[in-house]
Amino acid sequence: MPETWSGVPALLSLYRRIYGAKSCPMLPRSNNFVVTSQNLQQYFLQQALPQALARMRTNGMALQEVQCFIVDYIRYNDNSINRYSDDHYRASLLNALAVCVAPVNTLGGGNYIPDALSWEMNEVVEVILMLLLSFCFVFG
Repeated sequence: MPETWSGVPALLSLYRRIYGAKSCPMLPRSNNFVVTSQNLQQYFLQQALPQALARMRTNGMALQEVQCFIVDYIRYNDNSINRYSDDHYRASLLNALAVCVAPVNTLGGGNYIPDALSWEMNEVVEVILMLLLSFCFVFG
């Protein structure tokens, strides 16, 4: 098996091939959750792969490519043609994003203040805040 088909590149290309838009695999296709046994398997796989990607680390931090991937899938998530709610799917993406932001080893007592975050982490925090504000407008 070639080296490019192990780890993150393999999972990212698999996810994009299965769940990416046909015209642009970098963006997610519109959600179409249908309740059948085959589709439920696909749905749970769709939730599990970003979780697995978020847990892959280099020097204790999530890979930038994975962070950008998850942020894009949150930002461009489209549930407009789906008759079922995508709340659990969006929650799993947010959970994967939270796993990306949190460093693995926090036993050293490091303080993670906003000024010390990298620009990638600041973008992640902005996406989370944007989503929280959109929930406030919907439910508040």
